Amino acid sequence: MDRDDSRTPTLLSSSGELTLQFLSLQIGTLTSHLQIADAKTAGVIAYITVLSGYTVTKVGAPVALLPSAAGWFALAGAFTAFLGLAAAFMTVLPRGWRGRRPYDPFSWVGLATTAHHTPYSDRITKLTQTEMVDALADAVESTSLIVAAKYKCVSASIYLAIASSILQIASWLVA
Repeated sequence: MDRDDSRTPTLLSSSGELTLQFLSLQIGTLTSHLQIADAKTAGVIAYITVLSGYTVTKVGAPVALLPSAAGWFALAGAFTAFLGLAAAFMTVLPRGWRGRRPYDPFSWVGLATTAHHTPYSDRITKLTQTEMVDALADAVESTSLIVAAKYKCVSASIYLAIASSILQIASWLVA
């Protein structure tokens, strides 16, 4: 089905204000997703830590080292928990700028690099509207790539936490 492009609203107004509003909304939404990913990660880290601590008290550290079914399940669960924690910590680590222009005024790399040379307010007030839209669009693109990378790590940590739970609960039942 063909679309009638004459009815499609454009993001570019004569002043570009609509484009800036749209990009501002996008960067706000992406920032929320960054915060949600970090909150999920904190939950996974807490869950794995509590679960592993309970397994040590339930099964006992000496039993986990002996060649028994409970020991094997506990060790496999601990190894899987370690992998889950590693994936969770990869989510928390800051990501590098992935945009086209790392030194533009909206990138934290650009802000940090030029912070001591010229005041930020001077650089922002000298931008044309086109430069502002380009810089903010690059920030949106870079942030979306960072969010995607974070959610891959969040997903991996959740799946590993589930696998660890199954193995550790099996060690409780066998012990």
